[in-house]
This record gives sequence, structure tokens and C-alpha cells, in this order.
Amino acid sequence: MKLERYPLKMRPAYKDSLWGGDALKRKFGKDSGLAVTAESWELSTQSAGLSIIANGPYADMPFAQYVRRFPGAVSPGFQPEDKFPILVKFLDVEQPISIQVHPSDENAGPGEEGKAEAWYIVSANPGARIYYGLKEQITKEELREHAANGTMEQVVNQAPVQPGQIWYNHPGIVHSLEGGALVAEVQQNSNTTYRVYDFNRKDASGNLRELHLEKALDVIDYAPQQGDENAVLSKKAEGNALAPLFVCQHFKMERLDVQDRIDLCCGDQSFYCLLFLEGAGSIIHAGQKFDFTAGDCYFIPAGLGEYRVEGACMALAAHI
Repeated sequence: MKLERYPLKMRPAYKDSLWGGDALKRKFGKDSGLAVTAESWELSTQSAGLSIIANGPYADMPFAQYVRRFPGAVSPGFQPEDKFPILVKFLDVEQPISIQVHPSDENAGPGEEGKAEAWYIVSANPGARIYYGLKEQITKEELREHAANGTMEQVVNQAPVQPGQIWYNHPGIVHSLEGGALVAEVQQNSNTTYRVYDFNRKDASGNLRELHLEKALDVIDYAPQQGDENAVLSKKAEGNALAPLFVCQHFKMERLDVQDRIDLCCGDQSFYCLLFLEGAGSIIHAGQKFDFTAGDCYFIPAGLGEYRVEGACMALAAHI
């Protein structure tokens, strides 16, 4: 089947968790139907939360099926059996996320995968803060004792978060977030998380959530970090611009600011994911108009060519 290239609007998969809230509904009008919404997986090929194409000839097709059928929409070397490289989400952190760590591809357990992720802080309540890396060099045994004794806060950096910040949670970094924040996340396409400490919380059934302390101790980066000095602060561009924001070996992020309209081009080398965070408008391609509002996610297939974004808005653009 020949690929028909056009901007694909995505329909997310929603996840509940005891740390979620209702910010996605309040800010973006996303109605998950869940009592508490913690995550919306906007661009996902994960079986645990597939996003679905919402428009055009491929409407109602799972995104995973689309990339298997049309690998050239991802990148020139991508094959149907290859794993799509990224996962794009919103996180509504009303209550603290567990203090956790992700492994790398090299030290993930059997059947698990590495996970590098970048958090863009969309909004934050006063007092919202991140836990990020160890304050001082400590041993594995000392960290095990702090986790067992409930004193992890004593050894992990804490720093305030503010809208526009980017935090790179590289594999091995101990991290958490609390105090009320809405986050846009771009990550390796992996669902591997090792919980170190969960504040002794119980789930709806009255059970303590599972921890993965021994796995975590083997992959944690024990090098001391500098806390808030690790944050990158993005700034709004004057006028219309697509500007570099963050890059790691797994993905790249850019910031799209549009005052009225901007002409763009998606070449053959990589797809683009546009996650709109502010404003509303339209994507124009080949005489067709694809409307968006804040909270919408579009997949721009590799090789689409020239297109235009019209309307005052701001978006994150992720690609490889």
C-alpha cells in the first residue's frame, strides 16, 4: 500500500495513577473518563497505551500499525520490525511521583529497555519541586538504608520548578516531582521504571505499591548532581521561529513559536511530532487545513515536504 502523507492528528491513551489529578481536563479539555488522570500518551506504539490516528484516510488506525505498514514515514532506514524510537506524553503530577530511576539500554534487566526522558514544565503550582540526583557521594548500602528508613529526601537534591524549564532525566538519575505540575515528556520508547521509594503510600486496594530497590541500586548514577543547575530554561522567540531546545543521543527537541504563521519543511530524514502547548490554529499542507488547539498532538511523516503553521501558538517539536 502506498503511503499517503498528511499531518496525522493523534488520539491519546490515558493512564490513571494515585499521583494524578484533573489538570489535563482543566487546561486542555482532555476528558479521559477516569476519576484521576495521571498521563496521556500522545504519540505511542506501546501495547500498554496505544495512540490512535484521529483524522484522514488512516483515521482509527493504531499508530503502531501505521508505522509497521509505512516505515518510510519514520525515517529512511526504519524497518517494519524496528521499534519506534520515542514516546511522547503529558504528565499531571498532582501528588508526588515515586522517587525512581530508569536503566540504560546497557544495564536494563532481561526483557526490559533503557529509558532516557526529558521533562518540559508546562505549568507549576507555587512550591512545586523536583527531586534530582544525589547530593553527595554515598555507597549502595547507604542508599539502601535511606530507602528502607524513609529518609531518601535527605540524600536527593530538591529544586523548585517553573514553566519553560527542561529537565533531562538521563538513565541512572534518581528523580521525582511533587507539588502540582503539568509536564510534557519526550522519552525513549520504553516503559521501564524502578521505584526506589514511594512515600509509604497505598493504592486503592490498601496495598503498598511495588518497589524495585535492588534493581534500582544496580543502575543508579551515584555521582553527585547540582540540582537546579541542571535545568535548561526555554524562552519565547520574538516573532515566528523553530529553535533548538534540547538534544540527546536518542531524540531532539525544538521550540516552535508562531505569532501569525511560519513556513516549515519536513524532509526525508525524520518525522516530526508537534505537541501544541499554547494557542490554536491550523497546519496547512497541499491545500488542506488541519486544525489544532492547545493539548493536541500531530505526527508529521518524514518526507511530507513543505507545510505551514498558522495561528498564534507554541509547540514542542520532537524528532530523531
